[in-house]
Amino acid sequence: MMFIAWNGAGEAADVRPSGTVLVVDDDRETLDVLCQVLRRDGYRCIPAADGAEALRAFAAAEIAAAMIDFDLPDVTGVQLIHEFRRARPNIPLLLMTGNPSQRVIFEACEAGASSYLRKPLDLQRVRQVLGRTLEGGGSTTMAVTNMEMKRTSVLVRWSRWIVRRK
Repeated sequence: MMFIAWNGAGEAADVRPSGTVLVVDDDRETLDVLCQVLRRDGYRCIPAADGAEALRAFAAAEIAAAMIDFDLPDVTGVQLIHEFRRARPNIPLLLMTGNPSQRVIFEACEAGASSYLRKPLDLQRVRQVLGRTLEGGGSTTMAVTNMEMKRTSVLVRWSRWIVRRK
């Protein structure tokens, strides 16, 4: 994938992304495809098939971002986000889920996810979200979603209260 940036002289230059991305997913095919695409785009990819492997990799390498599946065999993606966020507050953390329910997204927001990706993954969307999240430092992408989720949560609680009162 080619990325174009403008240098100070007003000329275009080819810029490739860089950094190490930790990809955590128990589905081997998803793990392999994501790492292959990320490597082709210029990232270093560290695959992890479960939470324990992800925690070891996170501690051992300088990770620029992590992409974490929600359903893992030993922990949830939200639990990993909590652990990673505690260790490095500003790292971009993307939750991947095949069940983007309001509850899952809200839990991810509360844990500190930078964004989420819906499965099955659209690789172009993965590239866009990862690139945008890395540019923004990891904490800004989910801000609007986080506010929207909190607002929705309040509205849902109010509507339940109103229905019960009738």
